[in-house]
Amino acid sequence: MQVRKDLAAVSDGGQPRVGYDFKELMRDLDRAFSGFNAAGAVLVGTGHLGRALLSEEYGLNIAAVFDVEARNVGRIVSGRKVLPLDRLAEICNESGVRLGIITVPGELAPLACRYLVEGGVRAILNYSPACLRAPRNVLIQNENITVSLAVLSKLLMDRCCGSARNKEEENV
Repeated sequence: MQVRKDLAAVSDGGQPRVGYDFKELMRDLDRAFSGFNAAGAVLVGTGHLGRALLSEEYGLNIAAVFDVEARNVGRIVSGRKVLPLDRLAEICNESGVRLGIITVPGELAPLACRYLVEGGVRAILNYSPACLRAPRNVLIQNENITVSLAVLSKLLMDRCCGSARNKEEENV
């Protein structure tokens, strides 16, 4: 149900019980996200999740990559040179990037957030477990993979157990 609502926010081509015309939906999605992709984003953290996001890019233009660990700075990851975190604000200000993605451990996320805000970033996708604070004009979307997995597991359990209970009630 939520997917339908999300798609309806960017496309009016869907029909009940029929769905969406694939080409029309892709055109609508491209139009909806074209401004988003044009500005690009910066990625903070080149661990497993950061590298996964870089390798696929999900249609996002990642303009620069940063890491806090000295051993990672200077390396090339998915065709991009990893830069030191202390250059983050400077590079964001110079390039006009307004979206930041944080994939660092929780204890390092507030520092990354601070540099992003200083660099003029207006939206942050936070994959760290830390609860970040920023000025009111900065949007923060927290993505907690563990919580999402727990919710999905609970929904699955409810569906499976609910189906079993319904069958038992029918047999009575």
